[in-house]
Amino acid sequence: MKIFAPEYYNSFKCIADKCKNSCCIGWDIEIDSNMLDVYLNMKDSFGEKLKANIITNEEVSSFKLDQKKRCPFLKENGLCEIILEKGEDYLCGICSDHPRFRNFFSDREEIGLGLCCEEASRIILTSEVTSDLQMISENSEEEYELEDIEVYVLNLRNKLFGIVSDKDKDYNKCRFELSESIERGVPVFTSDDVKNTYLGLEMLDNSWESLLKGFCEYKCHMPSLCNEYSDYAKRLLSYFIFRHFADTILDGRIYERVVFSILSTEIIIGISDYLSDGKIKLETICDIARRYSSEIEYSDENIEKILDYIAKKSTE
Repeated sequence: MKIFAPEYYNSFKCIADKCKNSCCIGWDIEIDSNMLDVYLNMKDSFGEKLKANIITNEEVSSFKLDQKKRCPFLKENGLCEIILEKGEDYLCGICSDHPRFRNFFSDREEIGLGLCCEEASRIILTSEVTSDLQMISENSEEEYELEDIEVYVLNLRNKLFGIVSDKDKDYNKCRFELSESIERGVPVFTSDDVKNTYLGLEMLDNSWESLLKGFCEYKCHMPSLCNEYSDYAKRLLSYFIFRHFADTILDGRIYERVVFSILSTEIIIGISDYLSDGKIKLETICDIARRYSSEIEYSDENIEKILDYIAKKSTE
């Protein structure tokens, strides 16, 4: 099986105690079965501390978060006690893998960085948009063939990548050509669409709801705003296409997932402008992208509701 990733993938390294928004706060941390066995069979004093901070609910084991929703092994200085005591090899799968995501095909695996991490967000938003993925490893000599639907989806995605990566095209030109590629018009979304869709989703953070409500009162033309910040918008657009378009193999929702990529990009830029005083800063876009990803991309239910709304709007 060959493993492919964007060019910027190997630039990522966890910034640990320098991170302002630790992934060890606010998230349930499930423990995979292999590492759970390791933890439960540790005989030293640290093993006892591990076992005392593991809870199991309906056969799912996780770390017991404190009242501030902090991992019990996150030290006050922002470092991980498990790494300090045992090394990175003793991290459970979700901790060692974060913020990576994967797309699987018959003949290969694709791996990327998720926007939910502030350092990954910074890398994505400062890296050149390219139309190619690079092979970073090969862990099997066995050859596999792509299924016909996979060939179709990957070829179409490559076409979409080609549009977005063209340096001669600004955001609005890319937006128009993406709609031509899927042979259906892409609507111009407004604050009412955000109100009708995003405010009805499950939310992790109450402050995100307050931010959305404020943005809904903020009148802006999101495509024009994205054109003003074309480079950032195109990088976001490329990311969302890479992360989500492969799922059309499973659900066939080509139109909805392309439009979801466009809508996600425009909301992130729009909210960033709403929070800025005249000129959007990279730091602001990275933070809003991180929060958007945390709230939306890690909830299949939220994504499905947005896709349903897009499908409904396309018939109006």
